[in-house]
Amino acid sequence: VNRLLYGSAVSKIVWGGDGRPQELIVLKPTDFTFLEFPHEEKLWIQLHNGQILQEFEYIIWQDLTLNTRVGVSRFGLLNNTLKLGITANDYLQKYYENGTLQDGYLKTAIKSSDPNFGDEMSAMWTSKHGGVKNMGKIPVLQLGTEYVSLGKTNVESQVMELLNQQPTQIYQMIGVPPQLVSDMSKSTSFGTGVEETVIGFMTFTMQPYAEELEYELSYKLLRNS
Repeated sequence: VNRLLYGSAVSKIVWGGDGRPQELIVLKPTDFTFLEFPHEEKLWIQLHNGQILQEFEYIIWQDLTLNTRVGVSRFGLLNNTLKLGITANDYLQKYYENGTLQDGYLKTAIKSSDPNFGDEMSAMWTSKHGGVKNMGKIPVLQLGTEYVSLGKTNVESQVMELLNQQPTQIYQMIGVPPQLVSDMSKSTSFGTGVEETVIGFMTFTMQPYAEELEYELSYKLLRNS
């Protein structure tokens, strides 16, 4: 989780008196800071209690990295995409929160001098056909009244397109095929196709991560000195 959210997962190595590792203590990302030495290609870790951990005193499992030393959060890179998705969801919730899709208007041939006539017509329509409890009811229009549909606006279409694209962008960033999170909307893979998808996920997403962690553990824990 730390690796995915913060770009690096770090554990402190507790060495025994016999020179063998005794314990790995997972460090919270808020409990330390990185000390970089670019010219020496060294990376130390300073705990908030002032303790300094040098190369063979910690295990680091990096995600994406720009300098081969400190990882970069994938969700940090997706920050704008996630914010845009949250904004779009809020927009749709407020737009449809009363259960009435605002995609048309009432047109009537009745002429009235009453200034409240329009408000009364709107209130009557809303009371009978607005809200979740009235969804699915067949509207019955009075004589001379016509419902004119406006269809979807450009804004609605763009918002819906944005929401449909957002999951794909997240899947691509974290390297998970949509089929593995039950998103079959754009999938034509069934049977052996799904099997090949799983094999590809294990080969191209999980295996590099496992090999990286295996190398780090072997390099720092299985030492002769």
